[in-house]
Amino acid sequence: MSTREAVVEKVEKFLSAAGMSERQFGIEAVGDHKFLKRLRSGHGVTLTVIEKAERFMEDRPATDPGSPREAACAPQSRTLCASRTPHDRSLCD
Repeated sequence: MSTREAVVEKVEKFLSAAGMSERQFGIEAVGDHKFLKRLRSGHGVTLTVIEKAERFMEDRPATDPGSPREAACAPQSRTLCASRTPHDRSLCD
């Protein structure tokens, strides 16, 4: 498996766990809505951009909406933040 393939796999797993679209991930992680498409094709993605995406995934662990951590949030404490998904904002800090 190439490094590029390994990074694509890591991002895809993150997207699946986070319930996030490829476009949303690209915009929030690296400021490029076509990031994953470019990464898959091997065009226009530098190591710096890949490292930025990896930091995004590390800093913002994907939380399954059905996980105990998310289920513990009271509905009235849920708000929308940059992630555009309902959750307890204290998880963003």
